Amino acid sequence: MNSAGLRFFSVYGENELHKGKYANIVSQFIWTMLEGKSPVIYGDGTQTRDFIYVGDVVRFVELLIKRIKKIKKANRSYIFNVGTGKNHSFNDVVSLINDVLGTDIKPIYVENPIKNYVYHTLADMSHSEEIVGFKPRVSLKEGIEKLISHYSVII
Repeated sequence: MNSAGLRFFSVYGENELHKGKYANIVSQFIWTMLEGKSPVIYGDGTQTRDFIYVGDVVRFVELLIKRIKKIKKANRSYIFNVGTGKNHSFNDVVSLINDVLGTDIKPIYVENPIKNYVYHTLADMSHSEEIVGFKPRVSLKEGIEKLISHYSVII
């Protein structure tokens, strides 16, 4: 049976307000910092995520659909990582938001209450690049700029 599974890493983008505390931390930190408040980070902020902008995720899926015949001919199943192949710490996210906003808001660090917390994620994008031809276009800073532009008129 031919199939393709997609493993999405830390997807962020506009229109996450309805998710509240379940939204990606990029959005949550932006909402908090737009109000001039300090974001809360569980742990010391060195934990990392492979953040990918939702527009790049959509483009990945479009590229995959265009290559579906090639995948079917291979007569096998695939798992594709959908990320950037770069990870950023939560502290990096706060710093980038401060850069874009022109602020110097410091995060509040609290003990992480989650046992067995995943501290680092990073997508191996070699398979996705080789077979799907995908490379992300939106850097984390560019994505943050897009979100700040979007949310600053809403919040």
